[in-house]
Amino acid sequence: MEVSIKTILENQFLLDEFARLDIFVRVMVVEDLIGNGDGSGGFIYQQMYKGLFPRRKYRDINKRLLSFIDLVKNKEEFDLDSNPIHLTKAGKIWDGSHRLSIAIANKNETINAVEVRKNFRKQMDFTERTFKHLFDESDYEWLLSVKDYYFKYYEVKK
Repeated sequence: MEVSIKTILENQFLLDEFARLDIFVRVMVVEDLIGNGDGSGGFIYQQMYKGLFPRRKYRDINKRLLSFIDLVKNKEEFDLDSNPIHLTKAGKIWDGSHRLSIAIANKNETINAVEVRKNFRKQMDFTERTFKHLFDESDYEWLLSVKDYYFKYYEVKK
């Protein structure tokens, strides 16, 4: 089923706070690769993973980043329509935030999705409150400006 990206983003709030800021870290990586970014996406991606998962080695984080870069570069071979994202009944992202970030950076209006009959045992809490301590102030502010840009573009109601 085709789902509007606006609707998906609006379903990612925890109480009154957007709870999937990780999506926009990935958007920054995609923007860098398609020529719309400032070159900081990969670094911010690494900082996010190191902050969220402090026991992970940089080697493992870099492997994850390189896999994502390969996905972005091979999007013609990796068709987003043939690889839908997975949403819970409540519209939360279960699987596919990397694919969603590609669609957002390319300003797609919709993305192919399937509903899964699962709910999270624990709600994703990738909120501003959680992310603020992961970055220095200028990187954090840049991340928020990217999120705000796309919220405005997609007319996301907070």
